[in-house]
Amino acid sequence: MLKLPAFKHYQFSDGSTATVFQDDAKFWNFYAIPGSPTVRLISKNDGGEDAEDDDSGDPVFMLIKYLFSDQSREENPDLPRGGGYMVFDSELKVKTRHLKTIEEDLQEYVDRTYNDLKNKPARVRTLAANAIRNDVIGEHWKQKGLQGTPRASSETGFVSTLTVPPSGAPEEPLPAVTPPVKFREPLWVSGKVTMNAPESAGLVNNKVGERPASMLGNFVASFNLDLTPDGATFMQKTLVGEDGSGATDLSPIQVVYELAMRAKLPPARLYIHYNTQEVYHAVQELFHEHPNGCRRDDYYTSETMISTAIEAGLITVKIDMGGVVDDEIEQMMMQQAMNFVQQTLAERLADKEQAPLEEWADADLAESEDEVYRLKRVTEVDMTDFTMTLDFHPTTEYQIAPQGTLATFFHGRTDMDKFVRVVDLNDPFFQTLALQARAFANWQEDDIAFVELEVKYEHGGELKTNTFTFTPEETEPQEWSPSLIDGNREYEYRWRAGFEGREAGKWSKWQKETTRDLNVAVETPGKLAVEVTGAGLDFKDIFNAVLVHLRYEDRLNDVPMAGQSILLSADRPSGTWNRNLFAPFEKPIEYRAEYLLTNGMVVETPWQQTDGPTQNILIAPPDDIDVLNLNILPAGKWSGVVQAIASFVYDDGSYNQDQQFRFTKPDEFKQWNVLLRDPGYRKFKYKVLATFENGDTQETDWFIRESDQAVPIQIKGPPRLDLTLTCPTHDFAGVPLVKIDLQYQDPEGDSENESFTFEKRDDIKYWSHPIREDGPRSYRYRITYFPLDGDPVVRDWQVTEEESLIIPRYEVPKVGAEFKPIFQNFSLTPGVEVTLSYNDAQHGIQETETLFFTEKQSQSWFKVVPDEASRTYDMTVTWYYEDGSQQSSTPVTLEKPTVVLPKAPARVQA
Repeated sequence: MLKLPAFKHYQFSDGSTATVFQDDAKFWNFYAIPGSPTVRLISKNDGGEDAEDDDSGDPVFMLIKYLFSDQSREENPDLPRGGGYMVFDSELKVKTRHLKTIEEDLQEYVDRTYNDLKNKPARVRTLAANAIRNDVIGEHWKQKGLQGTPRASSETGFVSTLTVPPSGAPEEPLPAVTPPVKFREPLWVSGKVTMNAPESAGLVNNKVGERPASMLGNFVASFNLDLTPDGATFMQKTLVGEDGSGATDLSPIQVVYELAMRAKLPPARLYIHYNTQEVYHAVQELFHEHPNGCRRDDYYTSETMISTAIEAGLITVKIDMGGVVDDEIEQMMMQQAMNFVQQTLAERLADKEQAPLEEWADADLAESEDEVYRLKRVTEVDMTDFTMTLDFHPTTEYQIAPQGTLATFFHGRTDMDKFVRVVDLNDPFFQTLALQARAFANWQEDDIAFVELEVKYEHGGELKTNTFTFTPEETEPQEWSPSLIDGNREYEYRWRAGFEGREAGKWSKWQKETTRDLNVAVETPGKLAVEVTGAGLDFKDIFNAVLVHLRYEDRLNDVPMAGQSILLSADRPSGTWNRNLFAPFEKPIEYRAEYLLTNGMVVETPWQQTDGPTQNILIAPPDDIDVLNLNILPAGKWSGVVQAIASFVYDDGSYNQDQQFRFTKPDEFKQWNVLLRDPGYRKFKYKVLATFENGDTQETDWFIRESDQAVPIQIKGPPRLDLTLTCPTHDFAGVPLVKIDLQYQDPEGDSENESFTFEKRDDIKYWSHPIREDGPRSYRYRITYFPLDGDPVVRDWQVTEEESLIIPRYEVPKVGAEFKPIFQNFSLTPGVEVTLSYNDAQHGIQETETLFFTEKQSQSWFKVVPDEASRTYDMTVTWYYEDGSQQSSTPVTLEKPTVVLPKAPARVQA
């Protein structure tokens, strides 16, 4: 079997690599695995076998670039302009000439190894494996069974030893002569092959990008790419040069092999040691805490105790992994070691027996099948130390991933036609007229029975005809695909329509066309379609229904008189009259209406005409009825209102109407129209009952009004203090949190405290508090700023009656200024020095800064200070003259944020 780690790595001049592994049993057997895949080549020799020069064959590769025919694209508009299809094979193979080089190099190693072994004394490699199992299962098994004999011994177990090769087996001899190097195949377990190609949707439509590994021979894998038109051109220009020859040694494709094989790891050694006496006393604590022994529920506790014992040094478990670097294998071996220690300790320190009956059980209850461990007495335990060393040769599943960008071997080839082909699918043999005809008509509305379409296709003395018939049941497009005559697509067509109960109409004139989609639109043969609407009628308070009578005739065009009645109501405010005239719609429509009023009266209007032909007739209220129109809308403060009921009454002494309206929001709107019997009496009255969230109610007296008007439902409500809080100008970058505390105090009423926080500029807070009818409306507030750097800043309490409070922007307290040397003459004084000092003994702040000016560029000095600290600072200016002399100003105390430096004084002559 292949053993790890790798025996040797080879790098060749052409960039190829190979890794060689050695067999774990026979030193002359090797496994050569290439570092990267390649395109599979077909040898040029006649025998079909691989040539001596692995690069001399043709790659298994084909790129087909195709263009769809115009007709196919017209018949199916979803087709693209064309596309491409690319196929190729990859393989995982060490080149023949490289394999010979590797073989020559390894043969030298095999020769040396053979001579060394031949000159050494004979050795026999022996592997001994012992398996021991001893299980004490309880004294009750010694009792008599059904046959009157003991059931079993209280101790069961076995000890077995296996030696490979068997004792006395002959030594495996070395070959008589130096063995030749042999290359073997690894024991492959699984694998897959993945292709990485351009993923852009503009280049690739689809691809087969993953294959299972063949696990045979050179691991040949086949892939294909379905390319877009641009993707096909991209691949073509990448692979083919301007002169038609190969353009590159590489393709924009990578292949990754993911393979797994069985491999022998380097030998590892496990060492276990523990002091039985120390462990026994530690285990006593475990059995003291768990008097029932180690049940399944105590497994975790036992495992934790073992881990703790290892960490405390009571148990030593060490693993020499040799050359193994796999963390999972090392963790698995450690777990096996801990399980082994736990098992040996249990056998050495405790006895396993059947669990006793529960306290509540009686003697007739069957004994429990659970088994527990009972800690042995000190005198029963072998207190000798335990030491074990185990050598083993682990086997693992080893994964490799050879990968690389595929070389296509096209560079230097003068003819790329057999690898890249351009195909035009525009074959005249398959071209047809491919005519698709449709008839568009209002089949049901116009009572059309059929539409007949006749097509004539004639060129060069050859005539082809076809007739299409469409009916209300057969409206799907119909096709006619005669072969083209001399490539001409021009044809002629005409059509006619037939109507229910009438003769077929006249044929249309012959028309010429070349399109493949022939659409015939059947015009409505003179039709009356009028909609009657009563949208402006009040079907709630004024009208129960309106019956509209319609009639139409046109004697000049042989259209007889016919009529239709349409009923308008609340659930059907409009209706339509359709009539086929089979003549132009040119005359006005006559109509009259019968109004059924809510008071039981009926009002009829005389026949009247529309202003010429029309498709819409609007029915207006009759002129001889009078209506009181009221628009009702909420007004006042609706904060805390649950609902308001407005009751309206109209009473002229002999006729009365009443209505109630419910409002829950201030933006609602109601309308009441009262049909009057006495047009001269237009008075009405109303009152309002409102309920509030705090349980209060408000009911007004009757208000008397007259004539049409808008009626406000005025809600006064209990008095409240309503406050809106905003902070639109605050800088939350430097001060991320602002808190405002609000207090309202009424010496004769309730008091209220509330706090709000703001974290962004668009935060809006609302505070609403009920107050006494004559109570004060003033409140006080306090603002606290929380700067990003520094302690919170608390402002003083302020009193106001404002109902909209804007929190002012917090200015970070700082001392300093921007200093501008605009009056300095730097030719006279090349340097100007400004010394600044700040001293605040109360807060323990002392700061000194020096600014030096050599040009008319402003400089700034600012220092952040506590909110209540002083803002004054001292400044001294020193001018350095060109002759090296200097002169300083008298220190001054400033509080300005902007300072213009004074001119230099006259130079004092020495």
